[in-house]
Amino acid sequence: MTKRVACLSVYWSMLAVAYAVIIPAERRTTWQGYVGVPGGIPSRTQIWCDVTVSIPGSTNIAVADGLTDTSAALDDALTLCPSGQVIYLPAGTYLLTNRVIVTTPNECTFRGAGTGVTTILNGLIGVGSTGRAFIVGSANDWYDPLDSIGTNAVANILSGYTAGSTSIVLQSVPSNLAVGNLMRITQLNDHTFVVNTNASGGTQEFSVRDVGANASPRYDRNLGQFVEITSIAASTNVGFQPPLIYTYSAALDPEANCQQNTSRLVGFEDFTIKHTTNGGTQFYMGNTYGCWWSNVEFNVINRYGIEMYASLWPEIRRCKFHNFGVDGRGRDRAYGAYIRLTSNALVVDNIFTNLRVACFLEGGSQGSVFAYNYTRYNQDDESDQGPVSIGTSHGAHPMYNLVEGNKADNTKADFSWGSGSHITYFRNNFHGYNDGLSSENRKCIHISSHNWSNNVVGNVLGSTNFSSWVYQPKVNGFANTNVVIYILGYPNTGNWSWSTNNWYSDYDVEVTNTLLRHGNYDYANNDILWDAGIADTNLPDSYYLAAKPDWWDFSPWPPFNPEGATESARIGTIPAENRANGITRWWDSWDPGASGMRIRAQ
Repeated sequence: MTKRVACLSVYWSMLAVAYAVIIPAERRTTWQGYVGVPGGIPSRTQIWCDVTVSIPGSTNIAVADGLTDTSAALDDALTLCPSGQVIYLPAGTYLLTNRVIVTTPNECTFRGAGTGVTTILNGLIGVGSTGRAFIVGSANDWYDPLDSIGTNAVANILSGYTAGSTSIVLQSVPSNLAVGNLMRITQLNDHTFVVNTNASGGTQEFSVRDVGANASPRYDRNLGQFVEITSIAASTNVGFQPPLIYTYSAALDPEANCQQNTSRLVGFEDFTIKHTTNGGTQFYMGNTYGCWWSNVEFNVINRYGIEMYASLWPEIRRCKFHNFGVDGRGRDRAYGAYIRLTSNALVVDNIFTNLRVACFLEGGSQGSVFAYNYTRYNQDDESDQGPVSIGTSHGAHPMYNLVEGNKADNTKADFSWGSGSHITYFRNNFHGYNDGLSSENRKCIHISSHNWSNNVVGNVLGSTNFSSWVYQPKVNGFANTNVVIYILGYPNTGNWSWSTNNWYSDYDVEVTNTLLRHGNYDYANNDILWDAGIADTNLPDSYYLAAKPDWWDFSPWPPFNPEGATESARIGTIPAENRANGITRWWDSWDPGASGMRIRAQ
């Protein structure tokens, strides 16, 4: 089709700058090669034990009858397994009535015989720490890493805190400073770009907005990045990976806090885990390095499928999260994956259905990728807000994360607990269906106040299911029964109105002023809109992958093309969507030799 250049009222257009690239370097980071398990998920083949037969060093074995508690046996296996080996759970049903805790860096793989074949029943009761079936790393609530490690693990940074740096010089030698341990580099909030929402004294979860005499300054460091310590010279010269994403400010007291790496390269594969009670979380993970879930089915999620804190390079791949639990889909219930204070995470090729929230990347998470996931049929028991397919901000201060190639109802960056910035939404299909909601909260991209400098490029927004799309309202008291492409600058979490009484509840024009939009097709305009200030109209296939991945199926690559002349040309499928809907091509798995057919060469 012929490209129509539309002059969008965005900040970068007003500067009249013709960029050589679509997204300037200062608005993004390098994701390719820097997310997920370093070097890829290892293929471990050496079986250390079959937990139903024997666990070396333990007198426990697992009875896979669905009636006998197996938590002690599984706990022993994960504690004792040698590095690089596999704990095997054969077909059967494994009941947990106590927590399984993994705190040793044993680099093992916990593997079942397949989803629906090996099933773990989470029979724990409670929505807090008592309801967590598996705890990987730290059992503490890692709202702030200093809660457990103490101030003696902290040192001021004298130099090296610029974007791209892989080394810093510390003023002193903190505890836990050792090669292989994790380090979080932070600075004080400036209360303009990085803010929180609790001006009445703060909470443990996030920082106070106005730091007073009785406020702990450690809760005022919401912007930060986790790295792995790779070298130490002259006691205070510290090398690390990955490179820093952001340039910190000397005026905001850059600081490093070090923590012991408790769990390293632990993987969970090929089984189903399911709630049987009103328990809390299936997997809780804190203070880990390179841990993963692959081909795991999370069925009946009461609170969180995966709850993650203070970790580096985790990966969630080809899993399925579906079905809410007995507590319904209200506040803090039925979340697939909840990722906080984590750097360089990869969430790829997963299915999220029949939940309240598919995934949140928030609370200080940086440099992460949420890509090629399928979310559908998610609902919210609180209809004033509506469900969230992909949450990119919920607590201060996530930044430089990439949302690419997903097919989802919507994406949302809210201001519930604080600010966020520099999120890139690239080549997604946000269709706004919100199945199950008859007439409320149908929207594609929702970016609330204090979420600045985001990039929306190459997406397909909306669908032909509705004919009355509103492009971008700015109406105080706008009806949430409208179908909307963009909701920008409204305050708090799901508000459709604002008040000028205070900073928290007012409309924020900077959300739109600092937003980069380019090459998006939307069904309000029924056209693709380009930013006249950006000369480049050649959309790359991906910001995360160099080429079509080897796990890709028969779906088109890239799957979403805003320049397509028809809807079918614009909106393709993705592998996770095809698996969710049971769509396959019979010839992809057909073996002509097994059928007895002979293939004659021509």
